[in-house]
Amino acid sequence: MRQAERPERKFSFSSILGLNYLGTLVGTLAIALLIFPALGRVYSMAVLSLFNLSVCLYLLPKLGFKKQGLAVCLVAISLVINVGCIVKKHDIDQTYLKTLYYAFDIGEHIKKNPEVFPDGGVRGMVSSVANLIDEFEPVDRTRSIYQEIDIINYPDGSTFLCLDENLQISTFGQLAYHEGFIHMPIAMHHNYPKKVLLLGGGDGFAARELLRYPHVESITQVELDPAMIDLAKNHKWMLEMNKNSFDDERVNLIVDDAFDWVRLNRHLKFDAIYVDFPFPFNYVTLRLYSVELYRNLRKMLSPGGFVAIDSPLSTDVDAKEDDSFYLYNCMIFTTIKAAGFTHPIPYDLETHGFITCSKDDMPMSIEMPYDFPLELSYVNDQMLNEIDELQKFPYEISDKHLNSIFKPTLIYTPKYRYD
Repeated sequence: MRQAERPERKFSFSSILGLNYLGTLVGTLAIALLIFPALGRVYSMAVLSLFNLSVCLYLLPKLGFKKQGLAVCLVAISLVINVGCIVKKHDIDQTYLKTLYYAFDIGEHIKKNPEVFPDGGVRGMVSSVANLIDEFEPVDRTRSIYQEIDIINYPDGSTFLCLDENLQISTFGQLAYHEGFIHMPIAMHHNYPKKVLLLGGGDGFAARELLRYPHVESITQVELDPAMIDLAKNHKWMLEMNKNSFDDERVNLIVDDAFDWVRLNRHLKFDAIYVDFPFPFNYVTLRLYSVELYRNLRKMLSPGGFVAIDSPLSTDVDAKEDDSFYLYNCMIFTTIKAAGFTHPIPYDLETHGFITCSKDDMPMSIEMPYDFPLELSYVNDQMLNEIDELQKFPYEISDKHLNSIFKPTLIYTPKYRYD
């Protein structure tokens, strides 16, 4: 920069700053959109470090650094470390993932078998833990531009699907979840839909349940991530769970952003709309819970049609006003009512929260229809009675809780991975 201030130089200080800002912009976009999604944490850090080290090696002789020998040694050591990270990338990734997902099982194993730690000092302890970690099955990670998808096989035989290291669905919980999400609204509204819109649900589980109804003629499903669809169509466990639902000719699968797709296709009509999105824990997902989206969904409903939404609801009647899940209740109910749904019905099934509401606010009967065509494991008259009599969802309707794309309402929630 000092050189740029000399009058004989043909470039100015502002030019250098401009190039610096431009380089920062290009680098940030490249890391976020290209390098990190393609390479992951370990490779990304190693590749970027190697790039910086190469620049250092190039500039050292040009800058006249006095202790070049020391500098070259430090750069060489860093180079060896980064190359080692690249070579051992898979092992490093698996060690991290196994430690993350199997932490409880590892701790229980150590508690029950303290002899796994021999009297070998720190080195022996590290070696024993490493051997113990190796005994667990590898975590199957798929990385896309939108998220990291992990499939974990636990020692007890259960399988978990996690998105960005947050639990999405599991072998034990998926049946209760999808019965509550798919079948409960149909039973409550006494409405067997023919045309269905499904937003999200790229694992194919929701489509599987909808296809059980002979009344369903078509399912239009909008999923953002093609990597999730590819897993649903090809991964052995996913295929076993979703029963090849995406191969059914009644399913029209669309790869697109659901918010934009709904906005551009709000003239279409559906008998039922199911909304299965990640919870609104950041500004990106908040728009999927916005009043603008809900208004468009209401326009897309046929007369007598209903919408069902997977939501982070809480039945804690003693929740404080600053409790995050109480605030989610307030945000979701305020936003849905502002969209024109005057009587949203919340319900909880096996710790999963949902809301259903109809376009015309048709009266709902909290009992199973006499002609209900399916045999279910969780949804029955007793469950419906409990929803009507026992479940209470505290909330406050206020403009301060309204969530809009123009004024998003982000609520801080402590990160957790398992219910």
